[in-house]
Amino acid sequence: MKDLERLRVLGGRFKNRLPDQDISFSLGYIDFNEAPLALDALCNYICEHDVEVSREEYGEIVSLNEIFGSPLGKKIISYLKNLISEDR
Repeated sequence: MKDLERLRVLGGRFKNRLPDQDISFSLGYIDFNEAPLALDALCNYICEHDVEVSREEYGEIVSLNEIFGSPLGKKIISYLKNLISEDR
């Protein structure tokens, strides 16, 4: 699976946990060749809403962050790590 598709799939996994408009807005950046900004926006929405993430989702975020040149700061990564839920 290509990286942009991985990002779209990741965003789709937050349906029913994030408002649809937030997911659409953040993933919309992909259409403008701005995948790093899309990942950043998606993760900011996750943090703003304190949405629980699975270990798998967290791992995918970290992986995509590395691939896209680390657009997420250490504080965001740390905050996301604290949102990991074993129930997901």
